[in-house]
Amino acid sequence: MYKLGSDKKGRQWMVEVYQAEPSDPDIFFWVWPARAKRRGASRPPAQAALSIESKDLTKLGNITVAPPFENCGIGSLLLAFVERWACGRGIVRLYGDLSRVDADYLPKLKQFYSKHGWTWELFGDTDQRKQKSDLIMGRVEKHVTAR
Repeated sequence: MYKLGSDKKGRQWMVEVYQAEPSDPDIFFWVWPARAKRRGASRPPAQAALSIESKDLTKLGNITVAPPFENCGIGSLLLAFVERWACGRGIVRLYGDLSRVDADYLPKLKQFYSKHGWTWELFGDTDQRKQKSDLIMGRVEKHVTAR
């Protein structure tokens, strides 16, 4: 467990990093209240996932924050932690796919990622990157460096 920090309401949070095996490319980040006595007994209030694709490229899966905790800064704390974690392991580029499933939230997603220095791109109709899946409609990306 690592200290994540405090949200806009002053609540303290911790993050648990889970990787099944050292060679497993999937890493999970679960956010828990710092005072929680039983972690893992329920769904974490916030979570994120990474999938390591190469020594310097990693795909960010969804960052999710449970509705009662939205707009409190937990997602921002988690994203900053994930970026530091990746950078500390030599990863220099993070990216995430924008899905049609999230189309109703694009303005909110754009604001969130942009304020954290991520580039934002929606694919054109003939973009070859859309061939991976009809659900993919764009990408967010960031080059991370040690601070």
